[in-house]
Amino acid sequence: MVEISGNYDELPEMIKGFLKEKGNIFFQKEYETYAQIRKEQLVYVYDDNFVIPVKNRKAFFFQFGLFLSEPLCLRGEALPNTKKFLNDAAETLAEIYHLQWLYAPASATFSDFPDGSKVIPWGNYILDLENREEETLLMGMHSKHRNAVRRAEKNKVFVKQGATELLEDYLSLDRETWERSRQSSSGKEYYLQILKAMPENTRIFIAYKEEVPQAGALIFYNQVMGYYMYGATKNAPEAGAANLLQWEVIRFLKEYGTRQYSFVGCRIKEEPDSKYHGIQRFKERFGGKLQEGYLFRKEIRPGMYRLFCLAMQMRSENKWKRYQDAIDEEIHKWKDLQE
Repeated sequence: MVEISGNYDELPEMIKGFLKEKGNIFFQKEYETYAQIRKEQLVYVYDDNFVIPVKNRKAFFFQFGLFLSEPLCLRGEALPNTKKFLNDAAETLAEIYHLQWLYAPASATFSDFPDGSKVIPWGNYILDLENREEETLLMGMHSKHRNAVRRAEKNKVFVKQGATELLEDYLSLDRETWERSRQSSSGKEYYLQILKAMPENTRIFIAYKEEVPQAGALIFYNQVMGYYMYGATKNAPEAGAANLLQWEVIRFLKEYGTRQYSFVGCRIKEEPDSKYHGIQRFKERFGGKLQEGYLFRKEIRPGMYRLFCLAMQMRSENKWKRYQDAIDEEIHKWKDLQE
């Protein structure tokens, strides 16, 4: 059976020591601080083999849980019972916290999923930083990306990195990006909470041409992994600005000592004419390897999840468009995975 710790400090010392060395940012106390600022409950589920952080969220009368990361194996090796652990974790969380559904984030790569889940194949392009010199990383990029970086530098595009002092510039790009999809930005307060809660583990990067923001990124990082969590671009940005931006992120993480960099989120067998194809090709060409796994949603009370989708639909600008997440959009391709 699994056990649950209501906060980081109450975890067994052996697990805390392991997480400090092996855990990504979602396993760290700094992320728990961010969750507390957001008034969200973060708990840790563990047994003798695995540990996983879970965020319990409430919105009106909805209660649901987010597995923040793939399970971390406490024995340092992959074990065949990941599914059992996820099943036990889902059952225990649902019972204790009365959760209506549980789901996985785009930033994680799960090797398995709880029974009864709606599931699609999913992946993340992961770039190895630990065992490569900077020149090797540059040469590992697709030639078109290298040329784009050089072109941007030649055209006097430059990149700034920082924190709250760059937030207004990032927000200007963020608003333009969401407006292209007829959606609303998360807003200033949302990003401020992230930056203030995790000042040593978050960073904003902005690419400029003549002091005009062209592309931006907000990354999460520690020594284990960096994550391209949020990104935004100007309408019709300067050619190569986004490429140069990512190259500077890679250089920063390499210097910091981060072992790997995740470009976060990759659909499998996406349609060649979809917007996702271009986004994923952009990520792929930085030289990372695609780690494939699953994205899942376990609906404990399906009726409540359907009601949630309706509420999200009513909140959107286009109230006639059905609310769907990536799983809903892709699940028709993977009928053989559904139970």
